[in-house]
Amino acid sequence: MPGALSHPRKDAASAGRVWRYIAYAGGEVLLIFVGITLAVAFENSNERRRIVALERDLLTTIESNLRANVRELSENIAWDESFVEAAETSLAQLRQGGEWPDSLNVVLGRALFWTSPFLSVSGYESLRQLGMHAVSDPDLRDALVHLHERTYTYLTGDMDRAQWAFQESVLFPLIAEELHAEVEDPPASPSEFARSYRPRDGSTGADGRLASALAEHRRRILDGSRLRRDAIAETEAVARTIRDFLEAG
Repeated sequence: MPGALSHPRKDAASAGRVWRYIAYAGGEVLLIFVGITLAVAFENSNERRRIVALERDLLTTIESNLRANVRELSENIAWDESFVEAAETSLAQLRQGGEWPDSLNVVLGRALFWTSPFLSVSGYESLRQLGMHAVSDPDLRDALVHLHERTYTYLTGDMDRAQWAFQESVLFPLIAEELHAEVEDPPASPSEFARSYRPRDGSTGADGRLASALAEHRRRILDGSRLRRDAIAETEAVARTIRDFLEAG
């Protein structure tokens, strides 16, 4: 009988050891799972912080670029206004006819200039290389794309190329044909504009081609100034949006 009773005790003991082993192994698995989960969560948290920091750095650079662009476009407008004023004075004399006064030589030289915008886009180019998804706010992302891909691209591309095409195909040939450069060397600085012109025959010319070309040149400058003012307003709005986004974060 005692021998017969030992089998259930042995079986119970064996079963207990099995369950303890299972519990131990399960605990080990649980600890490993928790450890992996915490490691992944920590890594994700670090990655998220890295992405947020990168986004802030990019937007800070872009905001600085936009502030510089506002200054650049404002200076363009100021210069263009002086060129338009010179063009209007020169046009008045051309349309009046008669002897060309020496006092307008430098004025006519100024009337033939215009500005080309040089915009800062380094921050946006870095964003494009990284991927636009780096900006988490979709509205801000769309605003940046519109400003750079449409507004800035038109100012520095289509509009500037059209102005150069007009200068090279219309205005420059007339300058070579009808005007004499009084000062051949270029000015030491843009503010001097030492180059001056006068009609080759000493008069304002009879066929009116120069006046027509100068009037078209003036119109193009005015159109460019209006577009630059619109671009300034858009640039300032996007810069404010960036600043609000950074301060909210």
